Amino acid sequence: MWAMIRRRPLRFILLGALLLRWASAGVLQDHLDQSPNRDFLIEGDAGGYWELGRRIASGEDYEIHQPPRQVLRMPGFPAVLAFSMKMAGWIAGHDLRFLAARMLLAGVGTLGCGLVSWLGKELFDETTGLIAAGLTAVMPTMVIFSVVILSETLFAAALLASLLAM
Repeated sequence: MWAMIRRRPLRFILLGALLLRWASAGVLQDHLDQSPNRDFLIEGDAGGYWELGRRIASGEDYEIHQPPRQVLRMPGFPAVLAFSMKMAGWIAGHDLRFLAARMLLAGVGTLGCGLVSWLGKELFDETTGLIAAGLTAVMPTMVIFSVVILSETLFAAALLASLLAM
C-alpha cells in the first residue's frame, strides 16, 4: 500500500480532497435540510445564482428581480448550477438538486487541488506541487468553501487554469 502511495501520491491527495469535500457537502446539506426555509449557508448571492441557474435549466429568460434585471451576473456559474440541476432532475428528481450542485462543486474544488499541484510543479518542482496540493486538499476553509453555492470555487479553478495557460 505504501509503495502505491509513494508511486502516485497526487492520486491519493486528490482522492482525499474529493472525499473530504463530499463529506462536507453531505454535512452541510444535512444541516440546511434540518433548518426550516433555509437552502443556502450564505443567502443573498447564492439565491441569485441559484435562481439564474434554474432559469437557464428551464429555458427561461436570464433575468431576476422585479423589475427584471437581465445583466446582473455573468452566466458561467449559473450555467454550472443549471447543469447540476438538469443532471439531478434527470437522475433522481428535484429533491437532490442542492446536494448535486454541492457534489459538483466538490469536484471543481478537487480539480483546483490538482491545478495547484501542477502550478507548483511548473514554478518549482514536484515536491512543492505535492505539498501545495496536500495543503489545499485538507485546509478547512478550502474544504468547506468548496461546497457553498457561491462562484468562488469555480473562479479559483478557472484562475489557476489561466495561470497555467500563461
